Amino acid sequence: AMRADEPDLTIDGRPKIVPLRVATDYHVTGRDPNPVGMPVYGADGALGATVRDVWVDLSEPQVRYYEVEVAANGRRVLVPA
Repeated sequence: AMRADEPDLTIDGRPKIVPLRVATDYHVTGRDPNPVGMPVYGADGALGATVRDVWVDLSEPQVRYYEVEVAANGRRVLVPA
């Protein structure tokens, strides 16, 4: 279905899914490893990317995406959790 190119919003009008660098009231719990800075390897064992941020859903305390920086070209993309 074609949808408007606009983000889903919370009840108070803020974007629903945002990176932790914006959602300063949110954090990765201390019992879980923080993935920011972790390498991402391909099936061939080669470094494919590095995790740069975690995107969270403000309406549900849940990780939705990992923002990764691709090793080959430095481009940043979102990978679903």
